[in-house]
Amino acid sequence: MGFSRLLDRRVIPLIDEIHRDIEDDVQDLKEYKVTNAIWMIIIIGFASLIYSFFVFRLHKMEAMWGPIPVVLPTFVGLGILAWFIPRTRWFQTQIYTPMWIFLIPTIGFILTIGLGLTKTENLGVLSTTRQETVGYNYNQYTGIILHEVSGIGNWVYDLDIPDCDGDACAVLLVIGLIILTFILVIGSAMIPHFWLLSGSILLGIMVLIAIHDLRIRRLTEKED
Repeated sequence: MGFSRLLDRRVIPLIDEIHRDIEDDVQDLKEYKVTNAIWMIIIIGFASLIYSFFVFRLHKMEAMWGPIPVVLPTFVGLGILAWFIPRTRWFQTQIYTPMWIFLIPTIGFILTIGLGLTKTENLGVLSTTRQETVGYNYNQYTGIILHEVSGIGNWVYDLDIPDCDGDACAVLLVIGLIILTFILVIGSAMIPHFWLLSGSILLGIMVLIAIHDLRIRRLTEKED
């Protein structure tokens, strides 16, 4: 009884909300109209399949930075992203995201996977039936990562985030996205297993942009 009531209060309204969000996009597909939001979903689908193949084929879920599993900071980063982005003013706006902005993390994702695989992985294991051991200097990279994470933590703690609104804020957000993408791509080319974290963050950003555009269309048409 308690579980059924929980479904009635929480899950069913969420499912109804998702259905209303994608209802107009389903109608577009029936009319053979491919909107930017639909293209985003298609790109995310292909990216997720390719990303998942390499993650599981190269056993990245078992990868370690010294004593730290790589999936731990990856999940933390995704958690922060999922908590922070929906609370931004951009996510609450009813203005479509230009496709070229979506392409920034998309191109970064492609570069992250490409450079991460070619620069830090033994791709010979892809043609074998058994995973081979790849030698990494874990101590060196773990020390660098822990030092940088510690510095970022202090910086975030002391940071006083100002209110952000208007066109100037939009420009700053785009610049911030470009800088973040650049850092993630460079890290993937230099640090073993870093492409797991980078790819997850960039793919998460792509998903949030697509969700934003799927949500605002119904809201905009409702006002009209």
